[in-house]
Amino acid sequence: MPWPLTVETEIARLAARVHAHARDIDTGAVTGLGADDVVPIASTFKVLVLLELFLRAETGDIDLTERITVTAEDRTPGPTGLSVFRDPVELSLRDAALLMMSVSDNTASDMLVRRLGLDRINATAARLGLTRTRVPIEIRELFTRHAHQLGYESLTEFFAAERAPLEVEEKTDMVTGNDSIRGTAAELTALLGLIWRDEAGPPAVCAETRRMLRYQVNGSRLASGFGDAAVTVVGKTGTVPYARGECGVVEYPDGGRYAVAVLLRHRGPGPRLPDHDRLIGSIAAALIGELRSR
Repeated sequence: MPWPLTVETEIARLAARVHAHARDIDTGAVTGLGADDVVPIASTFKVLVLLELFLRAETGDIDLTERITVTAEDRTPGPTGLSVFRDPVELSLRDAALLMMSVSDNTASDMLVRRLGLDRINATAARLGLTRTRVPIEIRELFTRHAHQLGYESLTEFFAAERAPLEVEEKTDMVTGNDSIRGTAAELTALLGLIWRDEAGPPAVCAETRRMLRYQVNGSRLASGFGDAAVTVVGKTGTVPYARGECGVVEYPDGGRYAVAVLLRHRGPGPRLPDHDRLIGSIAAALIGELRSR
């Protein structure tokens, strides 16, 4: 679709590559750009993990109150939650899911992925028709591979290096998406559409997944494109070196519901790039605006 001039100018200024998709949840109308390209989806994959957890709880395969203990050795690098705790922690699977969604806690995510199993998570994705979405490894393993591809012997050495947070190369799996946590913008909106229409599982499972998605603390990327307080925006962000984005659902007072995913590839590893975050919101607003104008 042709972008509004202001959005097109900003995409060019930031030299961003855009992979974006919007879907009218109720009519099925879609629009996007580069939406079927397989790219790193970073922490947006946690929506799939959350759904798998509640699906398994519904069948009785997993008890959400089951306790897990997290030690220093269990921690996956990350800037929030259990990833920065220093002492052993015990919590339920349900509370680990809350940390995974509210502050994108990488340690909580890996603990859940380990408990649920990568094969089962990917099987659910395939059953839902997400044929290009793949979660082949845990986040800790992805970080470890990234460090090794940059020439470090271990994660400890990588994060102890003075330039570690900025020393990245576009050739690493974490950045290219090769054999990494990957998917497409179109499949992210498909997943959200299934959840919002109660088609990803039993209605109670979908309702609990939707409820948990509303706890995200840092949801300013998509929300920056929608200034009307009556418009509700919920979602899940994702950030890796040279790539960032967010997927979510935008609900209007007139009943319109739109799943949207915007994934950017960009220069510079981040992690704080406010201009890029605002661009994500602008692109989302343009896509949904195009759907609403039809």
